[in-house]
Amino acid sequence: MRDREPVRNWSRGRVTLLGDAAHPTLQYMAQGACMAMEDAVCLADKITEAAGAYEQAFQAYQQQRYLRTTRVQLTSRLYGHVFHAEGASADLRNAFFAHLETLPLSYFQANRTGDLMSRATNDLNAVRMLIGPAVMYTLSTLLTFVIATTLMLSINTRLALLSLIPLSLVSLVVYYFGRVIHRRFETIQAQLSEISAIAQENLSGVRVVRAYGQESFELARFRAANTEYLRRNRRLIVVQGMYFPSMGLLMGVAMVLVLWLRSEEHTSE
Repeated sequence: MRDREPVRNWSRGRVTLLGDAAHPTLQYMAQGACMAMEDAVCLADKITEAAGAYEQAFQAYQQQRYLRTTRVQLTSRLYGHVFHAEGASADLRNAFFAHLETLPLSYFQANRTGDLMSRATNDLNAVRMLIGPAVMYTLSTLLTFVIATTLMLSINTRLALLSLIPLSLVSLVVYYFGRVIHRRFETIQAQLSEISAIAQENLSGVRVVRAYGQESFELARFRAANTEYLRRNRRLIVVQGMYFPSMGLLMGVAMVLVLWLRSEEHTSE
């Protein structure tokens, strides 16, 4: 491998960073494979430079590997906010807090503190997931679809077009379940805000609650809100449990269709 100049030129941490950009389910495998490739190139170079002094070569290799790994980790953290949207999330939190500071007192009288706390934490985290992983998965899916479709059309145009017929229904399934999931997720967020508000009111007014002996009432109130939150989550889980098998069914239909048509072609030949 050390005789291959492209591999040699792309070592020193660059190949490993390419592994980080791979599909999330294969990230660790790709990163490990790319780092092993770089290790092989680095060790071969050190053995060649040491002219047979293997102990000296391995010591130099360990030093360079440590420095390269450190550089890869620092670079990954530097650009990590691009994929995980931490930078955007921090900006949103700062902007949200700065906006709260400019609101009149009447706004805080009309909106409970727990509701605002829920918006500042859980809601902003949902926005962060939209900005970061959602964008990353969308781009990854589009790139995979374009490459896969191009390869399929180049191999067999008829089979490629027929296999895309069941997949056209995927958009309808995504649209339907997306609307349902969105509505139920909004109800979950609203109920979580209710739980946060109840907890905040009881913690800030615990002296009043104990003074009037309302512990049992407030406990039953919180338990009822928590039970409702659990019920809404279960309704969302039911929809998600139907969504993923539906997607798998359509993918399976496309695969069976390709295998059946291809077997018919071979039989007729």
